[in-house]
Amino acid sequence: MGEFNLENFDQNRDSFILYVMWVISTFLILVVFLNLLIAIISDIFDKIHENIQNNLIKELVYFMVESEVLINRRKLFKKHKYIIIVSRERGKSTPVDAETRLQIIKNSMENQVSIQNNHLNEIYKRLEKDCREKIQNKAETLDISVTKKMNGLTKL
Repeated sequence: MGEFNLENFDQNRDSFILYVMWVISTFLILVVFLNLLIAIISDIFDKIHENIQNNLIKELVYFMVESEVLINRRKLFKKHKYIIIVSRERGKSTPVDAETRLQIIKNSMENQVSIQNNHLNEIYKRLEKDCREKIQNKAETLDISVTKKMNGLTKL
């Protein structure tokens, strides 16, 4: 195996053509078998890579289920005012192009930003009012104590 009998090539009158054809066919067979080997290895790699992705997702799901069982959310978030819950938004079932989808997302984001800005402005105004009241109360307290001390000094 692996030995070539080239003795009959020299006895023929077209020996040069036979040698050329032998080299070309050997080279083509080599290329075909290498392509076959690459295709087999690529297929195996794809299967392994697909299994890796599936196993990773499966492990993440197991981790999420386990954390749901182990963590009592009612007890953990009892004192917290806000819990962010992410849910999938269901839209119209009519197909739309990418530009329309982007515009819908942009409008939704602008709406949410506007709502958040209004909420933050309300909080800012409330804090500003509270701070002014506290500063006013402190100023009045200081004014009263300074007046008492001044009255005490004038009596002397």
